[in-house]
Amino acid sequence: MGYELYRHVLGHAPGELDAAARLVLAVIADDANEKTRRSYLGMDLLAHRTGLLPDSIGKALRRLAKADIEIRVPVGADKNGKPVFAMRGHRTVYLIPVFPEREFMTSKPCPKADLSGAESPDEKQPNEQRKPGREDVKVGREAAKPGREADPPPQSPQSPHSFSPTNDGSLFPELEDTNTTKDEMPKKKTAAPEHMDITARMRAWADENTPGLNLELETLKFLNHHGAKGSKFIDWVKAWRNWMINALQFAEERQQKQQNHLRVVGGTRSEIPTNEYWDTITDEDLENIL
Repeated sequence: MGYELYRHVLGHAPGELDAAARLVLAVIADDANEKTRRSYLGMDLLAHRTGLLPDSIGKALRRLAKADIEIRVPVGADKNGKPVFAMRGHRTVYLIPVFPEREFMTSKPCPKADLSGAESPDEKQPNEQRKPGREDVKVGREAAKPGREADPPPQSPQSPHSFSPTNDGSLFPELEDTNTTKDEMPKKKTAAPEHMDITARMRAWADENTPGLNLELETLKFLNHHGAKGSKFIDWVKAWRNWMINALQFAEERQQKQQNHLRVVGGTRSEIPTNEYWDTITDEDLENIL
């Protein structure tokens, strides 16, 4: 993970960037490799970590490009010569740039004081007014040092930690790991649900990756197919996405086949023989045609 890249972006990225563009840049930098500065973060995971819709993320990346911060690596160009950053089978690759360091972020060394001939404040005071030294405090520390049977230090009622012994006899109980989110917990495979709600995020993904599909009809076919087969998946949303990608590919292939079948050989549509022609054709003419 790119922890140093993440700190670099937060500290030295241009201050005029809007909040959404800075957030997208920071999340990608946190995922990037420290050595290559590259990230292969998918759009679904990028949307999950930023809390933004894919359309908002795309607009933020375009605003970064207008600010001369193009972090997307082109994979080709279209017919107009414009760069293309993703295509079927190739996800977007991001490259974190090196920003010039800001002056206020650079630490300045403190001047060293010459204390070789200086006299400590305690030496200027009379002996009876001197502060207690290590020898004086040592006795107090030994006297104040609690033993195993000493009472624990008092805690306020608002304290999040309790010093009372736990069931296993330990003084400090293990705290719950708050870094593990619900989505990151291991899941089990489940059968196909009876109904699947198409969320706004799923529609946004379909509009970007599989446009033109009838989502309600394809979702019904998806559930019926896997329900009849008894399929089990850990993530049914990702399985739904794969179905939509295949459905779009099949639709394009069917359309291409239909276009090939509609080609007329030997002239235009107006020149196609009518039924009357076929009724009066002789066997000899039919053999010549075939």
